[in-house]
Amino acid sequence: MSRRGLLQGLGLGAGALALAACATREGGSTTGNAATQGPGGIDLARPDSPVKLPLYDDNQAIKSGLNPEAGPLKVYCWTGTVPKKTFASFEEKYGIEVRPTFYGSPDEALPKILSGSMDFDVYECSMEQLPILVANKVIQPVNSSYLPNYEANVWDHLQSPWYDADASYTTPGYYWSTGIAWREDHLPDFDPASFENPYDAFWQLDGIAGKVQFFDYMRDALAMTLLRNGVSDINTTEKAHLDAAVEALRELTERTRLRLSTDAYQTLAQGTNWIEQAWGADVYFAEFYLPKNISPEVLKFWAPEDGAMVTSDSWVISRNAKNPVAAHLWMDHLLEREQGVNTVQYSGVITPVRGMEMENVVADGIMDARLLTALPSPEQIANGVFHGPLSKEGETAWQNAWLAVKSYA
Repeated sequence: MSRRGLLQGLGLGAGALALAACATREGGSTTGNAATQGPGGIDLARPDSPVKLPLYDDNQAIKSGLNPEAGPLKVYCWTGTVPKKTFASFEEKYGIEVRPTFYGSPDEALPKILSGSMDFDVYECSMEQLPILVANKVIQPVNSSYLPNYEANVWDHLQSPWYDADASYTTPGYYWSTGIAWREDHLPDFDPASFENPYDAFWQLDGIAGKVQFFDYMRDALAMTLLRNGVSDINTTEKAHLDAAVEALRELTERTRLRLSTDAYQTLAQGTNWIEQAWGADVYFAEFYLPKNISPEVLKFWAPEDGAMVTSDSWVISRNAKNPVAAHLWMDHLLEREQGVNTVQYSGVITPVRGMEMENVVADGIMDARLLTALPSPEQIANGVFHGPLSKEGETAWQNAWLAVKSYA
């Protein structure tokens, strides 16, 4: 098997192939510290080190005052994030047909975009992909005159997000937290907060062999293990940190027969697993898969108030969009509170717009109060730890660590 095939089989293809594409585009002209720069020589953005993405003379935003195109608007997005109500309301509002194409993971989507094989107008992009798309000039800057809901509705601390300072290319997508989910009926005395390091619960609990699962995603699985090991920088590229994470997952696998998968909501609901690494949204989805004789009260989720693993994505517009004005209108449409309500009730993820704060979500009857632990609060988002883009060297280090994990897990 080729290295390409091996990496793709292990869920590593997109990052490796994307960085290879960027290396070709960059040539040998990149200067500066390779450890702090990613694709195209773009500085690696972090919450405490925001980055303004470069603008290019040959890739400019559309002019103001243009009429919307006739469509159809081609939307490329995660399976299960955008509700049918949102597609329908956009079509009704603007008279423009929406044709969605869905992907199962960002690793699946990115190679198609970089190769030019995916025809799209607007794309739901993961945070760490953004500099890759910018450096390869496959997305265009946005024109804020078409996005009045951004300034009017988006939470203050995301008006100029750290990953795209001044919001040159993006509008906010959805936010969710990664934490610990468990079945209280099988673990009645379990409370992650009772552990000095709650993430260590996977390694400390007895009687859970064969009932434990982590995500089959490189960044998520290794990041939580880093936090368990006391490493707060989940973007570290230090070999000692990554080697220790690999060894910890080996220990967990030997102790519990750790399973790696992406179906946390199903396995939790079915009782296949009793404790899992999970997204908050998985607990929401799990309710729909519970046997009828099991109360949803048994589904529990924990993430810390400070330093939670938070993930987000953004909406971006193809440089070759046939409907760029309509794409802007779509992005603006998603920043309405009504669409935020539709989204959280459909997929259990938060759109960071005013009126979607936790107290409002409960007071307005949008979500049951018991599910609030599964939704990231504005404070958790502001104080969370995020997957950021990696340098070429960093990406290689993470790939090698994950290859080691996959050799035994």
